[in-house]
Amino acid sequence: MSHRHCYRSWVAGRGLAKPLARALAAGLALVALPFFAASAHATVAVALSLDGLVQGADRVVVADVVSSEAAWDARHETIVTSIELAVVESWKGDATPAKHITFRQPGGTVGDITMTVAGLSSFTPGERSLLFLRKAGIGWTVVGLSQGKHPMTSLPEAGTPGGRRWMVNPPVLAGLATVKKQNPAAPGNNLTANAPATSTNAADVKGPISLDEMRARVQALIQSGSK
Repeated sequence: MSHRHCYRSWVAGRGLAKPLARALAAGLALVALPFFAASAHATVAVALSLDGLVQGADRVVVADVVSSEAAWDARHETIVTSIELAVVESWKGDATPAKHITFRQPGGTVGDITMTVAGLSSFTPGERSLLFLRKAGIGWTVVGLSQGKHPMTSLPEAGTPGGRRWMVNPPVLAGLATVKKQNPAAPGNNLTANAPATSTNAADVKGPISLDEMRARVQALIQSGSK
């Protein structure tokens, strides 16, 4: 049996497939940011700095993926994946350690059919990530598409809790191109596509950094933003 693969780009205001539009209208909104399609297999979004991610998030958590289950929607037109997270650390918002957060996003695999939405992160049970989440209707969404998910890895290190040191990696921007946002007061279009598609402006992370360092950066931005 052959495996069919369907790609979708998320387009603001035009070109959005009706099934995906219905899914978003049903509480699966992704982000409230201007963006447009760069190609059939890519999504363009405004590049976000670490400050932008923090300010745009209602919750900032370190979380483990408990489960990721895909299913067809009620119309059997769009595949939607339900992701369950277990909070390990909470840096912003009302989520507490051991609390579970469940959200849904378009895309996934059911049987021999895979639907991929360009610019969205994948979630694998057992993995740990730093996530910037915002309220979207009755659910949650990742801020800035894949910019708001930072995969984490651990390294053996004596003298640390559990004998391992956690590192925070840059976001994986496969299928996502980022553009810089110009002065919103300027006339005309406030987006410029001069940022390369591989820009990692998101979170200003150029390479793996320790969890302690990232925690300090985020907490400093939260404190400065609350003044």
